[in-house]
Amino acid sequence: MHVLNSKGEIYRTVFIPLKSIRAVNSTLAEKILIELSKGPKCAADIAKSLGEAEQKVHYHMRKLRDAGLIKISRTEERGGGTAKLYELVSGVISVKLSEEKPIKIGGVRDPGNLRPFIEEGRLNSIIVVGSPEPHGRYRAPASDGYAAIGLALYLGSFLEEQRIPAYKLDTQLRESDLKENLILVGGPKANTVSDEVNGKMKAWFEYSDERKEWIIRSPWNSYFGKGIGVIARGKNPFNEEKEVLLLAGTGFRGSSAAIIGLKKFSELVRKDSALIVRGIDVDGDGIMDDCELLETI
Repeated sequence: MHVLNSKGEIYRTVFIPLKSIRAVNSTLAEKILIELSKGPKCAADIAKSLGEAEQKVHYHMRKLRDAGLIKISRTEERGGGTAKLYELVSGVISVKLSEEKPIKIGGVRDPGNLRPFIEEGRLNSIIVVGSPEPHGRYRAPASDGYAAIGLALYLGSFLEEQRIPAYKLDTQLRESDLKENLILVGGPKANTVSDEVNGKMKAWFEYSDERKEWIIRSPWNSYFGKGIGVIARGKNPFNEEKEVLLLAGTGFRGSSAAIIGLKKFSELVRKDSALIVRGIDVDGDGIMDDCELLETI
């Protein structure tokens, strides 16, 4: 959810009942929230940092969790046991005092798992499509750029600030561009940046000498066919502080399936994940308009 302040600035927020505000009505609870604002931590970490008894920290963290202000981020094995690391649900808290009609802010939608590629209503990444001219080590022209039209329409629904141009050809990228968040359209044969990241994500492309064609691989399965696509998200190998989102198939149809899958299964597109999808022509008009999920990695 979002909240609008008096200056017209919009923040992501979490709404809590009025009674839950009691959970932060102590100095220690405030200190715990400040610690968690720095990143995920367990009760033992916070107790050590604040010089407080771990039991007291556990007590307040339980109240904060029950109030919906913090949540488990992940678990870690420590000293033969499992530690629960918590994080803030949101950096802003809102309390609803009365029933009031919400203000609708046109064009602003929560991008969910599309973050950090979209932030604060703007594109925070570079969309990279392969050049239509023969290029790269395979001397192949790319046709996947047409599939990116559907991607642009989908991403545009989250944007209030449009950037022109919104994409670059792989042959136009500078070294500094590679260090940004990247959305790559097309496989390694036709997109040279996809070629450079191939093998560094949880699904990848290989050329099969037996089949004489490119196939898509996961740790457990192999996929082939023009309608198979991969949606893979991982760290940017050129800058590990940024991310890469790969939307690709062995051809135009597979890349189209991946873009349809991004919209249909966006809640599954998490960090260091990959989805394999198969495109479907539901109405038989020769144009792919749906897809099915084959594997989640």
